[in-house]
Amino acid sequence: MRPLLCLALVPLALLAACAPSWPTPDQARDALVVRMERPGARQIKVTEVAAFTLSDCREPDKGPGVLCAVAMDVRFTVDGQAVQSNEAQEVRFVRESGNWVAYPE
Repeated sequence: MRPLLCLALVPLALLAACAPSWPTPDQARDALVVRMERPGARQIKVTEVAAFTLSDCREPDKGPGVLCAVAMDVRFTVDGQAVQSNEAQEVRFVRESGNWVAYPE
């Protein structure tokens, strides 16, 4: 019975080893929205992410996580004033407590 249990656990271990080492585009977008809306001196509320691209993810030379190129067209309010931003930047994504967290470089 024990050998069968061990054989059943091998595929699960292999699947865990194959987990992606970087976020999906949806996870990256959500992490950036959370980052933008974090409490601070100004109140920011994302109203729309019109376009989002995640590309060129790679392991960093130093530090945790993964570095990815991100381009996004986002609409948000800052203290009630409407703002639109269309930017590309490099972002570090780190998995913390099971969730991806964004740290702009």
